[in-house]
Amino acid sequence: MLQHYGIETATLEARVPYDADRLDSLGASGMMRWAMTMKRVRWPEIRTYHPEDPFALWREPDGQRYQLDRFFTKLLKLEETMKT
Repeated sequence: MLQHYGIETATLEARVPYDADRLDSLGASGMMRWAMTMKRVRWPEIRTYHPEDPFALWREPDGQRYQLDRFFTKLLKLEETMKT
């Protein structure tokens, strides 16, 4: 069984809105939500990007320390979580 916020998504009817939410995150509104969320929760230790390797070519992406890394740790992996 699949779970989303503790609610079972056992039927196709439950999986469709689950995937729709992920698709929305990949669009323009999702990009704005990403930018606004990171701006709102920005703590002193969160940086916009890693100064020596902004695209995480030679290091493991860290979405908790660098805003740009959230693309690699979350947004670009949304396809893997699709259910339909």
